[in-house]
Amino acid sequence: MMKIRSDYFDIIFYEDYDAKGGFPELIRKTFKVNHNSLTPFLKSVKNTRCLLVGSSSLRTFFNCIILFLKGAKVTIAPLGQLHEFLDNDNPFEFKDKFSEKGWELNNSKTRRQNGSKNIRTQVRFILRKIWKLIFVRIMIYLSDSFLVLSDYEKQMVFKISSKTKIFTLEDWHYLPYNKIGKFLNLETNKINLIYWGRIDYYYKGLDFLVNVIGEFPNLNLYLSGGDYRGGLNKIEEVISKKQVSNIIIEKEIVSYENLKKFDYMILPSRWEGFYRAPMDAKYYNLNVITRDACNFDLYRTENDIIFSSDDELYDVLKKINDLK
Repeated sequence: MMKIRSDYFDIIFYEDYDAKGGFPELIRKTFKVNHNSLTPFLKSVKNTRCLLVGSSSLRTFFNCIILFLKGAKVTIAPLGQLHEFLDNDNPFEFKDKFSEKGWELNNSKTRRQNGSKNIRTQVRFILRKIWKLIFVRIMIYLSDSFLVLSDYEKQMVFKISSKTKIFTLEDWHYLPYNKIGKFLNLETNKINLIYWGRIDYYYKGLDFLVNVIGEFPNLNLYLSGGDYRGGLNKIEEVISKKQVSNIIIEKEIVSYENLKKFDYMILPSRWEGFYRAPMDAKYYNLNVITRDACNFDLYRTENDIIFSSDDELYDVLKKINDLK
């Protein structure tokens, strides 16, 4: 896979939620504008290298067409939006919003918590298939290249078109987590795992993890992150019902220095765009256990573990547990 420097692009166009997630800030020395603000730049985009972040909105689609017609060289960064998990599920179905205070639920009463489907979701998934079969193919035809975050994401692009030019970034400008918070005294006779991120029970894959971790007495699982979609309540119900003793919910901010003391950061998310948590882990030399759909494989080191399914995760936990 070809690598390009982060200053390769002249202009980056992005959605609001991409900016909140921090992705555009990874690319320095580049002018960045919201997708809504394309018009003022149309007179000067000929032969410029433009990066369109995202691939699932009509705004991105029409901007791709406009920039192509104006003579720009267009690169698309799907940011996880072509992942197969989204073909059958949709974390953003209820239009939650991301603000400086975190995720704000649009309607928690009707929220699907476990991936079950209704007529509304089925219609959305049909529209998504049409989108990938037609609209994404058009963007691939009009664009000069695709910028991917992982080899997994490259394969998702190739499933739509194998003739696409694929890039990844050579240099990332990532500012790691550096908050000074609580320092945990970890048990030295256990293998200590930390889940790092918002406590979203289903989409972050915690439903499977917390239901099986009690079978592995040599492992301790620490959960560090803010509650989302009632995830903490569900986990506390599992702990109470199954009498699980090796899950520790840490509601205070954990110090960045503490990350170095864990054996693994475990991240079983079923889907991710740009995933900040494993980048934090690698900055502090912490090994990672994560699903292949989390856009991490290009950054893995020798002792990191990548799995594909819940069954594989179970086998990984068993193998680690048996080391003690």
